[in-house]
Amino acid sequence: GLLHHHRGRDLAVLARTNEQLTLLQQVLASFGIDTERSTGRSPLEVALRAAYRCASREQLAIWVDTSFTQGDVLTRRVAEEADRFLSSGHPGQFRAWVELRDPFDDLEPADQRDAVALLTFHAAKGREWWGVVITGAEEGLIPHGSAGSQAQLAEEARLFYVAITRAAQHLLVTHCAQRQRKPAAPSRWLQAVTDSTALDVPAPPPTRSRLPTDPLLPLREWRAAIARVSGQPELAVCSDRVLRSLAETPPADAAELARRLGITETAAARLRPLPT
Repeated sequence: GLLHHHRGRDLAVLARTNEQLTLLQQVLASFGIDTERSTGRSPLEVALRAAYRCASREQLAIWVDTSFTQGDVLTRRVAEEADRFLSSGHPGQFRAWVELRDPFDDLEPADQRDAVALLTFHAAKGREWWGVVITGAEEGLIPHGSAGSQAQLAEEARLFYVAITRAAQHLLVTHCAQRQRKPAAPSRWLQAVTDSTALDVPAPPPTRSRLPTDPLLPLREWRAAIARVSGQPELAVCSDRVLRSLAETPPADAAELARRLGITETAAARLRPLPT
């Protein structure tokens, strides 16, 4: 149904393992759906991401100077555009400048395939699509059967959170009743997703005490609410160190919150405003 309303390139199918993607590619091909396996970001996305990571104009200027002397052709092209941005006096961020002007449209091939992207959770980090389908939300895959320790389970939870926050508008999570002719149980984290139609986490109510014993208490409750909705451990959302930094220097906007939490701007916008 998603392909009836959007181009294939606006959609992605995410799976925990490459083995799942191989089978999915064969099945989708049998239905005449063009797909493209991806291992991560395109070279242009990699170059842009390096520029976007600069937290200030001063850092961006240093990156530009370094890229002019040490970067490859594509990185130098991005550096040239960043230099134009810095010289223009534009008050916004370089990301907004790029999105407004689309200065690299000539780098995209005119005959770009209109294919559905197939990626693992790992490869999907930092990317976003209009619609995302997550397959195999079953015990043994999510979390993966190899995850035995608490630390490994926390990493699996973080990966699943990455996957479910790749969708800008539409998210579909699927699981099988049987896999390889054996009964398959839904992932322990699936209910947390199905209980919420979106990852909109309201800020917790203010505490009654004017001087709470724990100055991070409002942010801890905010983190706990996110963990409940996303079905992951609280420390998989962010560490106490990150909470402390958010309290000391609140993010100016969703873009900064996204950078500090390692999530997309769309997901970060749903988590604002931060409690105080």
